[in-house]
Parts: sequence; structure tokens; C-alpha cells
Amino acid sequence: MNISDLSIFVVIIGWGVVSYFNRKHERLKKRTEYRLRTLESFIPIQNSFSSYSAPFEKDVELESKIEQARVNFFLYGYQDEIELYEKFIKSIEKSNIPETVETINTLIKIVRNRLRKELELPQIKD
Repeated sequence: MNISDLSIFVVIIGWGVVSYFNRKHERLKKRTEYRLRTLESFIPIQNSFSSYSAPFEKDVELESKIEQARVNFFLYGYQDEIELYEKFIKSIEKSNIPETVETINTLIKIVRNRLRKELELPQIKD
């Protein structure tokens, strides 16, 4: 094996390594984009619950917001987030306000901490 063969081999290996890391980076960006979309669909729901004492009466679009966020959580959420979201829905259906508030707060905390970790932002105190 001469020096030019070795150079070609090193270039090919380098190209493969760079391609691998580029694909990995693109997947991370896409995953983060979908996670952000999921979380952004949840913000209006949280805002309605924190702004109104009777959110379903004051926000006529709240049901559709909840359903859209539900779809997003099913598609892009982690298992514990999906379970908490379903618990949140069930507590709404039962009109169990304390459980609804507790569940939404727990979900917000988990998602916020996970997203900050994914974005490599410093954690904040609760």
C-alpha cells in the first residue's frame, strides 16, 4: 500500500465519519423540532387553565386545543408524558379539579426539565 492509497483510504473513512455525525445531528434537530411543536400545542391549554376559573366556558376552543395536543403527545411524547396527559384528560372528564391541576403541573415540570436537558440548557429550580 503506497501513500496515495493510504490518503484515499483516510479521506473515505473521514467522509463516512462526517456523514454519520451529520445524519445524527439532523435527526436530533428534527426530533427537537417535533418536541417543540408538541410542547407549543400544550401552552395554550396551560394558559387557559391558569387564566380562567372556568376555562371551558371562557375558552370556546379549549376542547380542540386539548385534542390537538393529545395527538402531538401520542406522536412525539415519551411514555410517562402520554400517561400523564391521559390522566389529565380523565381528570377533566371527571371534573376533578385538584387532580387536573396536580397532573398539569407535574406534566409541565417533567416536559420543561426534559426539554431543557435536550437543548443543553441549565436546569432551573422548581
